[in-house]
Amino acid sequence: MPTTAEGKPTERKRLLKREARRKYYARNLELERTRARERARRQRLSETVEESEQRKEKHRQAAARYRAKNRIALRIASWQRRVRIKHKLQREKDEAELDALLAEYPDAEDEV
Repeated sequence: MPTTAEGKPTERKRLLKREARRKYYARNLELERTRARERARRQRLSETVEESEQRKEKHRQAAARYRAKNRIALRIASWQRRVRIKHKLQREKDEAELDALLAEYPDAEDEV
């Protein structure tokens, strides 16, 4: 392999290794996720109460940063969810009302 005067790998070799690693992780994504979950589980089992509290506080801070950064998108998604639920309930109410009207007039079902 070509190297520099100091004996370090060249840029090309470094890029090839990086590409090989990227392909490996892409191929073995589920296996790596399983391994990561197992490592995290073992880590949580061995942590002290203080470490657990620190981890939880760090997670709360990260969640707060996410909410602050994405406040507009979260508000829009929340608004869309409320509208979707409102329309679904209205549609169910209208269908129930239609069913009640059709029940009063059994011959009307043929016309609808």
